[in-house]
Amino acid sequence: MNKEELLPLGSVVYLKEGIIPLMIGIRQPIVQLDTEKCYFDYAAFSQLTGINADEIAYFNNEDIREVVAKGYIGDEEATILAALKDWRENTDIEKGLVTKNKSENSADGYSFGF
Repeated sequence: MNKEELLPLGSVVYLKEGIIPLMIGIRQPIVQLDTEKCYFDYAAFSQLTGINADEIAYFNNEDIREVVAKGYIGDEEATILAALKDWRENTDIEKGLVTKNKSENSADGYSFGF
């Protein structure tokens, strides 16, 4: 998958080494990690159980192993993607990196257990 291309909302993916399908609910979320803010390509939740505020996964395109289904693409998608790309190119907020140590890279210490 192209690292610059963002999947539509509602897409279902598996993360590398993941066993739970995740549904993308937010693109480019900004997360406070300790004293620093960063953004990720996506925030998602379990496709099996739905939204649970304590179980949100933050990840990037390079962390996706498989795209199971792409979400709905409306007429505004090109405009939205252009605006998101413009924000990425002009923000001072650094892009977050997913690490194997959950506590290093999670807003709550448990967001990458998928």
